[in-house]
Formats: sequence, C-alpha cells, structure tokens
Amino acid sequence: MIVYDNSAIQARSVKNTAVAVSIPEVSPTKTSEVETQEIKQEFESGLLIDEYITDFNGTKLPLDYPENVSKENLSTYIETAKVLPLKTQGFIVGFGDKIYKFGNKLQVVWKYKTAQQVIAFAFVETTNLIYGTAGDNAMFILDAETGKELHTYGRNGRAAYGIVQKFGKDTAIVMDNFSMYREGDRNINYASMNDGISLWHNTEEIWHQDFPPDAE
Repeated sequence: MIVYDNSAIQARSVKNTAVAVSIPEVSPTKTSEVETQEIKQEFESGLLIDEYITDFNGTKLPLDYPENVSKENLSTYIETAKVLPLKTQGFIVGFGDKIYKFGNKLQVVWKYKTAQQVIAFAFVETTNLIYGTAGDNAMFILDAETGKELHTYGRNGRAAYGIVQKFGKDTAIVMDNFSMYREGDRNINYASMNDGISLWHNTEEIWHQDFPPDAE
C-alpha cells in the first residue's frame, strides 16, 4: 500500500515534481465476488503492505480498494501509483481508479473517480488545474481546489494510455498512444489510428498534432 513519508515529501516539494514511472499493461483478469472480497479485506487490513513494500515506514493513506482488480494485478496498481507534493499544502495521489487530494494532516480533501485505472496526471499551479488520463485514453481536467470535473473526453476502445506533462507556466501537454489501433482491424475494416500530442491551456485545446501510426 502507499505510505506517506514526510521527509521524502518535503524534499521533493521544492520542485513540485513526481518521479515518472513506466506503465505496465494490466490484463483484464476477472475475479469472483468471493475472491474480490478476500483481496479487499487483505488490502484494507494492511496485510499487503509487507508483500509489496518493505523498505518504507510511514502512515497508511486512506485509499479505496480499486474495483474489479485481481490479486495478481493489485501489485501493478500499487507500483504505478503516483504521489505529487504541492508547494501550498498537501499532495495529490493517483491510485487505482481515483485521484485524491490530501491536506497536510493526511485528510482526504476530495477524490475523483475515473472509469478505469488512472495512468498519468500533472498539476499546473498558475491555473490550479489537474490534467489527467485513464485507461482507454480517457482525458480529464479537474479544479485542484475542489476536485470538480471541468472537462472530460473519452476515447473508448483499445487505446493504450496517455502521458501528461506540465509545459511552461500555464499549459500542459497530453500525448495519445493508440498502439492497439495502429494496424486497424481487417475483420471490421477500419483504418489505423494515429498517435497524437496536444497542448492545453485552461480547458481549451490550443493545438493538436498527429503522429504516423508506425511512429514511436
């Protein structure tokens, strides 16, 4: 499980950045209701802490158990969780299918639920906005103060993921990865889909540029 380490957060808060992580694909393993309940009980009791994290001490954050996740995939959700300290107060956490904002006393200020696993997010201080992506290349923009959804755009299907990066003082870049669409589908007979990159300011897309389907 994710634990809060005050010294580590304070050390990183000066730059207001988070460590980038690779995003392994999570297989859609189905679990029975009984197995799901057992995993949830393990998760909530803290028994999974020793299994996945053994070199950190701190306070366990009150995070919700991700929905429809097998025990085999739970470690991936934990390993790819992201904690972003804020210069003002508290920090933002992306874990499972939710984005959380915590205050300085580790209380949940708000939480935002996505349809699938949160992949990436970035915080732009000057506009106080959070730009994020989730599974199937869904994209959303939140008010960092309240957690209110200001914009959302879903691209359902076999899209892989979108990476988000703060750019300049008041903009963010969102990158699309449509790797599962690049070669199209001969049976359905639809064309391949380009990857892309777009620049956002507030809730407006300033520009968008496609990449060829075979680009990296």
